[in-house]
Amino acid sequence: MTTLVTLVGEQSIPNLLPIRHLKPKRVVFVHTTGNYGTEAVAQRVAALLPSDDMAVYAPVDAYALSQIRTALAEKLAGERDLLFNLTGGTKPMGFAAYALAAEHTIPFVYFQTEGPRGRDQRSLLYRYQWQSEQPILEGQPEELPSGLLTLDDYLRAHLVGYQVEDPHLEQPKPTIGWEFERAVHDALNGWADEVLAGVRPEGVKSQVEMDLLVRCGNQVAVLELKSYGSGKEAIDQLTTAAAREYLGTYTTRLAVIAGGVDDRFKALARALRVGVVEFPTYRAGRRTLHREEIVRLRQALAERLSYKKIP
Repeated sequence: MTTLVTLVGEQSIPNLLPIRHLKPKRVVFVHTTGNYGTEAVAQRVAALLPSDDMAVYAPVDAYALSQIRTALAEKLAGERDLLFNLTGGTKPMGFAAYALAAEHTIPFVYFQTEGPRGRDQRSLLYRYQWQSEQPILEGQPEELPSGLLTLDDYLRAHLVGYQVEDPHLEQPKPTIGWEFERAVHDALNGWADEVLAGVRPEGVKSQVEMDLLVRCGNQVAVLELKSYGSGKEAIDQLTTAAAREYLGTYTTRLAVIAGGVDDRFKALARALRVGVVEFPTYRAGRRTLHREEIVRLRQALAERLSYKKIP
């Protein structure tokens, strides 16, 4: 069984998905330390391994290449059947690990999300072997199978903890906002692989709330739902929720608005890579979306999450 040596950067998904796909015996997390280090990322991913004794930690300097190589060589001394994942970490970490792989002819992999964000996007794993001291791509890149993670995995890989609100908890005096959120939730529940409503990260008080999280395959979208306003508030909240320090750069963002969005804010949304779905005919008192609205909402998600299921 293989020991996977994975270079940890600030984004957890390039580490988690290959681990789930490759199923190694052990995982060596090569991480940086200090205020801007990646030790916390390594620990969150390690907490998602099948057993606690699978994880080994290898702290290194972020940029001192010779020190990184020496630390890695000492940590891996005597190890057999190694495989490097060179996707994450700093560039000097990648250079050092590659040099060590070349010296000992250790195979390595690289995880890449390719293509424009949306239906044609694919998550690929490239495998390399050594021949005559040269790295050779082994066959065609593998497209990772769907279902390698759950929303709980995704959240725990990014956050120290979270809480979820029941979307169907009846309100004494239902507001249009509650009715709209319930309608959107019900339109996606059962179609997407998973839907969570009212997700609040722990440790940030009430600064961040994610109206809906949707998983299709291995890809996740955060939805901000608004029953009023110009759409600017939804865009602002999405850029916070899907920031690097919360759900990371692999998360798709979608603003769903009951009404219309000002043209000036549509341009802002495009610049920030935030999708927008408008329901101009939605009115208070309606707890379900019309069929045309459901199809439009699902199509918007399917295009952004490479989801093949018919809306």
